[in-house]
Amino acid sequence: MNDPCPVCGLILQREEGYFLGAMYVSYTIGTILVGGGFFLAQWLFPQAGDFAVIGGVVFLYLLMTPAVFRYARAIWIYFDRWGCLEDTSAGPYEKARVLELTESTCNSDRPASN
Repeated sequence: MNDPCPVCGLILQREEGYFLGAMYVSYTIGTILVGGGFFLAQWLFPQAGDFAVIGGVVFLYLLMTPAVFRYARAIWIYFDRWGCLEDTSAGPYEKARVLELTESTCNSDRPASN
Protein backbone atom coordinates (compact mmCIF):
# COMPACT_ATOMS: atom_id res chain seq x y z
CA MET A 1 0.00 0.00 0.00
CA ASN A 2 1.09 3.54 -0.65
CA ASP A 3 2.48 5.59 2.22
CA PRO A 4 1.02 8.23 2.29
CA CYS A 5 -2.13 8.12 0.16
CA PRO A 6 -1.34 9.93 -3.10
CA VAL A 7 -4.78 11.58 -3.15
CA CYS A 8 -5.53 12.74 0.41
CA GLY A 9 -2.16 12.36 2.15
CA LEU A 10 -3.46 10.00 4.87
CA ILE A 11 -0.68 7.92 6.41
CA LEU A 12 -1.50 4.29 5.67
CA GLN A 13 1.49 2.66 7.37
CA ARG A 14 0.37 2.62 10.99
CA GLU A 15 1.88 1.24 14.18
CA GLU A 16 2.16 -2.50 14.78
CA GLY A 17 -1.17 -4.17 15.43
CA TYR A 18 -3.28 -1.35 14.05
CA PHE A 19 -4.74 -3.46 11.27
CA LEU A 20 -5.68 -6.39 13.49
CA GLY A 21 -9.31 -5.33 13.16
CA ALA A 22 -8.94 -5.33 9.36
CA MET A 23 -8.54 -9.11 9.58
CA TYR A 24 -12.09 -9.34 10.92
CA VAL A 25 -13.31 -7.12 8.08
CA SER A 26 -11.43 -9.29 5.57
CA TYR A 27 -12.92 -12.45 7.09
CA THR A 28 -16.42 -10.98 6.81
CA ILE A 29 -15.87 -9.96 3.19
CA GLY A 30 -14.45 -13.39 2.38
CA THR A 31 -17.33 -15.20 4.04
CA ILE A 32 -19.88 -13.16 2.13
CA LEU A 33 -18.08 -13.60 -1.21
CA VAL A 34 -17.38 -17.33 -0.85
CA GLY A 35 -20.77 -18.14 0.68
CA GLY A 36 -22.70 -16.04 -1.78
CA GLY A 37 -20.57 -17.34 -4.66
CA PHE A 38 -21.25 -20.92 -3.63
CA PHE A 39 -25.01 -20.49 -3.59
CA LEU A 40 -24.95 -18.49 -6.83
CA ALA A 41 -22.84 -21.16 -8.55
CA GLN A 42 -25.13 -23.92 -7.23
CA TRP A 43 -28.09 -22.04 -8.70
CA LEU A 44 -26.38 -21.33 -12.05
CA PHE A 45 -24.79 -24.78 -12.42
CA PRO A 46 -27.07 -27.29 -10.69
CA GLN A 47 -25.46 -30.24 -12.48
CA ALA A 48 -21.98 -29.49 -11.04
CA GLY A 49 -20.89 -31.31 -7.90
CA ASP A 50 -20.41 -29.56 -4.58
CA PHE A 51 -16.61 -30.05 -4.57
CA ALA A 52 -16.27 -28.63 -8.08
CA VAL A 53 -18.31 -25.57 -7.11
CA ILE A 54 -16.34 -25.06 -3.90
CA GLY A 55 -13.06 -25.42 -5.79
CA GLY A 56 -14.13 -22.89 -8.41
CA VAL A 57 -15.37 -20.38 -5.88
CA VAL A 58 -12.24 -20.67 -3.72
CA PHE A 59 -10.03 -20.29 -6.80
CA LEU A 60 -11.87 -17.11 -7.81
CA TYR A 61 -11.61 -15.81 -4.24
CA LEU A 62 -7.84 -16.42 -4.20
CA LEU A 63 -7.55 -14.26 -7.30
CA MET A 64 -9.45 -11.50 -5.47
CA THR A 65 -7.37 -11.70 -2.28
CA PRO A 66 -5.18 -8.61 -3.00
CA ALA A 67 -8.29 -6.47 -3.56
CA VAL A 68 -9.96 -7.83 -0.42
CA PHE A 69 -6.77 -7.05 1.54
CA ARG A 70 -6.74 -3.41 0.45
CA TYR A 71 -10.48 -2.87 0.85
CA ALA A 72 -10.46 -4.43 4.33
CA ARG A 73 -7.69 -2.05 5.41
CA ALA A 74 -9.46 0.93 3.87
CA ILE A 75 -12.74 0.01 5.59
CA TRP A 76 -10.89 -0.36 8.90
CA ILE A 77 -9.29 3.09 8.54
CA TYR A 78 -12.68 4.61 7.67
CA PHE A 79 -14.17 2.93 10.73
CA ASP A 80 -11.38 4.28 12.93
CA ARG A 81 -11.65 7.80 11.51
CA TRP A 82 -15.43 7.73 11.84
CA GLY A 83 -15.03 7.15 15.57
CA CYS A 84 -12.41 9.87 15.99
CA LEU A 85 -12.13 12.48 13.25
CA GLU A 86 -9.12 14.28 14.70
CA ASP A 87 -5.60 12.93 14.87
CA THR A 88 -5.98 11.93 18.53
CA SER A 89 -6.46 8.34 17.41
CA ALA A 90 -3.21 8.49 15.46
CA GLY A 91 -0.41 6.46 16.93
CA PRO A 92 3.09 7.78 17.64
CA TYR A 93 4.42 6.41 14.36
CA GLU A 94 1.78 8.22 12.34
CA LYS A 95 2.37 11.51 14.15
CA ALA A 96 6.15 11.24 13.64
CA ARG A 97 5.66 10.32 9.97
CA VAL A 98 3.37 13.33 9.42
CA LEU A 99 6.02 15.62 10.92
CA GLU A 100 8.70 14.02 8.77
CA LEU A 101 6.67 14.42 5.59
CA THR A 102 5.73 18.00 6.49
CA GLU A 103 9.37 18.95 7.10
CA SER A 104 10.55 17.33 3.88
CA THR A 105 7.81 19.11 1.92
CA CYS A 106 8.63 22.45 3.52
CA ASN A 107 12.36 22.00 2.85
CA SER A 108 11.76 21.09 -0.81
CA ASP A 109 9.62 24.22 -1.32
CA ARG A 110 12.40 26.58 -0.26
CA PRO A 111 14.72 27.94 -2.94
CA ALA A 112 18.27 26.70 -2.72
CA SER A 113 20.56 29.26 -1.07
CA ASN A 114 24.03 29.55 -2.56
